Amino acid sequence: MNKEIFHEQKNKIADLKNVCEGVENVFQDLSEVSAALSVISKATTSPSENDATKLCVDVSCTLDILISKITECQENIEITLCEIQKIAML
Repeated sequence: MNKEIFHEQKNKIADLKNVCEGVENVFQDLSEVSAALSVISKATTSPSENDATKLCVDVSCTLDILISKITECQENIEITLCEIQKIAML
């Protein structure tokens, strides 16, 4: 009986560790999203930027990265929620 409880607790700890890693991944993704938004903000407000075409390309590329990071963030949140649900069912 004690072995069963021990293994159950060990599994819960492993699941919690996975949740923590998922949360870390979400924060990392959000940090990268923030950095991308900062680049867009600087690019669109910089008075030294005279080449409108280059500005549009820079913003477009940054938006593509931003969309990718938001998608990654969403996936990590979904994975984390699944891990939390697994723990709740134990």
